[in-house]
Amino acid sequence: MTLTRRDHENKLVAKGDYGNADAMVNDIRSSILDEWHKDAPDLVVVMGRNLFNTLRLPMINAISTTNPNTELVAGQLITASRTIGALPTFFAPYFPDDAMLITSFSNLSVYFQKGSLRRFIREEPEYNRIATYQSMNDCYVVEDYGKCALIEGISFAGEDPEDKKEAEAQA
Repeated sequence: MTLTRRDHENKLVAKGDYGNADAMVNDIRSSILDEWHKDAPDLVVVMGRNLFNTLRLPMINAISTTNPNTELVAGQLITASRTIGALPTFFAPYFPDDAMLITSFSNLSVYFQKGSLRRFIREEPEYNRIATYQSMNDCYVVEDYGKCALIEGISFAGEDPEDKKEAEAQA
């Protein structure tokens, strides 16, 4: 999925599949989710903070002192709201930078296997401590796939993925 890329003055640089992330989320919501979940009031967009900041950068850059006050206030209201496609946004740590998940929190579960807790305690006098080793079988589950849409491979039009990988490797 490619989004239209804009420069620091908010001028169009390269046209993508969608004009912005709001349009993409609205399209995915109306075309992928099951009919009875499309208007669910508890839907959220789960994503990484880096992607959200990248999506909002052109809007923030468009706010300047030369804009009339009404545009400035409107721009600040838009950037202050953490929504995409009229859905609240949740930042998940270590979430991929090129992906979004549209679902509800009640649709995500953690399952624990009964009797899977393992614990081992060992005295380690060479380190002047007692070590506790513990593990457990658990898994993360999407309860209803019809109420979930994962969007992967989000990029901006005209952006070379190889250049992006090289920049990340150097950082």
